[in-house]
Amino acid sequence: MNIKPIKDERDYAHTLCQIENLIDAKPNTSKMDELEVFTTLVEAFEEQQLQARSSRPY
Repeated sequence: MNIKPIKDERDYAHTLCQIENLIDAKPNTSKMDELEVFTTLVEAFEEQQLQARSSRPY
């Protein structure tokens, strides 16, 4: 498992591809663990991006 933080849009796109490849992972497997970690990273990145956008003045 090669997991890194999502720092930019390129990392984000790569992580989404990883999720797509793992989407059919069976419960209680290392692949499911990877899927859960990648999903958590994406959620955190999306929340960070949403906060950054909402704090920008119009």
